[in-house]
Amino acid sequence: MNVHRFFLAFTAAICVLGVFSLGFGARYDGSTWKGRITMTYREAGGDSRRSSSNQKDYNSQWSFSNTTKVTLQVCGSSLEQGYVSDAGVDYHHAWKDSTILQRQVCQPGGEVKRPGWHTTDEGNLSAIVHPDLVGIPARAQLSVALQPQKGIRYIIAAGLDIPIVLVTGISKTQTYDPCLGTTKTAVDELRAGVKESTVTCSNDGKNCKYTMPALPLAFPLTFNHTGTTKGDRITGSKTFPLEKIAEDTLTALGTQLEEMARQLPPEVREEMLHEARKMKGESYEDNKKPQAQNEKKGETTRAITVSWDIGRTNPCDDVIDQLRQELSMIQAYADANLVARARQEGWSGEEYDDAAFEDGKSRYASGWWKNPSSGSHPGYSGNRPKGNRRSHIDMALNSKNCSIEGQDEKRKALEQECMPQVIYDSILEHEKTHAKQCMSERTAEDFASRTPDSFRKFEQAAYCVGAKKLLNWADGVCKESDVKPLRDAYYTYCPK
Repeated sequence: MNVHRFFLAFTAAICVLGVFSLGFGARYDGSTWKGRITMTYREAGGDSRRSSSNQKDYNSQWSFSNTTKVTLQVCGSSLEQGYVSDAGVDYHHAWKDSTILQRQVCQPGGEVKRPGWHTTDEGNLSAIVHPDLVGIPARAQLSVALQPQKGIRYIIAAGLDIPIVLVTGISKTQTYDPCLGTTKTAVDELRAGVKESTVTCSNDGKNCKYTMPALPLAFPLTFNHTGTTKGDRITGSKTFPLEKIAEDTLTALGTQLEEMARQLPPEVREEMLHEARKMKGESYEDNKKPQAQNEKKGETTRAITVSWDIGRTNPCDDVIDQLRQELSMIQAYADANLVARARQEGWSGEEYDDAAFEDGKSRYASGWWKNPSSGSHPGYSGNRPKGNRRSHIDMALNSKNCSIEGQDEKRKALEQECMPQVIYDSILEHEKTHAKQCMSERTAEDFASRTPDSFRKFEQAAYCVGAKKLLNWADGVCKESDVKPLRDAYYTYCPK
């Protein structure tokens, strides 16, 4: 097992990110910014070497390419809320080495074998996005200041110092001893989903397979940029070339491998510890070695390309849009024609609920609030629904025990979309209303009947409670928004 070859290619991927330090003083009039930052890390290289020294022939070739793309969704007055919203990786690493001794003196008889002992080492690795990456918090920061020409000068920064991908793949080392006429084979596999390292060997010990957990890697996904813009959007794109990895990075990697070695089977633990300690001093030694004439030095290029599109937003836009959706649902459940059709055709409560939901979406898409006096909506005219919509809701009431489920998931989802807190609060009030309906002696039996009429009554009431919370917030905060048509609609369908 050539531990050094197996892990050396990962040195370029290890990076410790520093803490952001941004200036400028006063921020830009308390605005909220919202948008995306996409960072793409690219690395490629290859090497081909042939050398002969001390009666030893050495051949080596390797190739490496990596394109890792991570998108952050960010928001806040200084982008203090940031999450990984998407990621992808295209990673390939292949190598093949061989070392052959020109002669071998066999003991104890002194017989000379030509060629002598030789070994080959080859492997092929790929990578997958780390399963914990999407949804994880990310660091981002924005500092802005007004310019005399009414433009904006800004500093934007972002970064991740967590594992981005898991490296998987197989390497194989074969060693031939001409004196014994035997070949030993070691296969090393990095596999996703494996928790602990294991080893299995043939009875004669000549063939062994080592299975290890996939290797988590962190790439230098970090940047900061200073620019100017006019208007309400900060956009740009830039490629930042990365310098060669310094000696301290090799030292850090050596320490990491030492920790990893302690978790491996005893058969390979000492070898990896030896290679890890050797690696710590290798950068300096490599720089001292002269390059042979028949050796082609490999080159690795690394760069990070970052694009950003951040817009100044008003939280009223999100809250009012949510209020429009809630009121559209209220109107759908208030439609007497729809519940009458459900009764006539013998729909279940769940089937009626699906139809009302589709009707609400249609009402929202019509933009009724733009012209409230334009007339009534035609209502639901589709086929009988399947009644399975509620199985896909991320936050809902468990009617069997009257408890609310999915609160953490819904909160996290809204945070990742950078939605104002009042939207989550309104949805929670909706579900709390259902919990009361479920537990109250006055309504529990009717609530449990799950007929179209009970769905209609209890859903309309719950939507009114959530809409009221949004309406009160909009009335108090959104002074420049036209809330009147929404307020009028609320008091048409909901109790005062």
